[in-house]
Amino acid sequence: MESIINAEMFWEFSKEKTSLISNNQVIVELKDEKTSKASFDFGGESYVIKNIGFWKAKTIIESGGKIILSLSSSFLGSKGTIEFANGAKYQCKVHNSPLVKLSFYTTEGQEILSYRLDTSLKPQTVMEILPHAVTDNDLLMLIILGCFAFKGITIENTEADFITLVAGA
Repeated sequence: MESIINAEMFWEFSKEKTSLISNNQVIVELKDEKTSKASFDFGGESYVIKNIGFWKAKTIIESGGKIILSLSSSFLGSKGTIEFANGAKYQCKVHNSPLVKLSFYTTEGQEILSYRLDTSLKPQTVMEILPHAVTDNDLLMLIILGCFAFKGITIENTEADFITLVAGA
């Protein structure tokens, strides 16, 4: 079976949902429930992604009441730690110079995924997947987490489409 991550992918936004598309096929649909909560189905399971807390804020993805992954960051922090229930750990960092960029890293510091604002032609958000040794399932959950975290910036700076480039997946 061919990996869904090996093709050009993009997010498409509508009022009710945000769809991840690969090979002209919808892979995941994020359905907004609140500004800080969305749901999606994948692989026959239903998931919820949401922000919880304030001083010790977290973003979690859960299925059947069990936490699949948790992103923890300090209050107003630009760095975070992602822990999967399977024991896998990743780091993320928000860079604000010159334009905003959200990057995900292995614990060894290898960048594997990023979302960034590009204003070279017109404002758009670009997702880039870099060569990595991450499982497709972990990577897909990080892609969803990144979209959920970056969505406000994306909607502010794009018209209808979320333009995505995949390089070296």
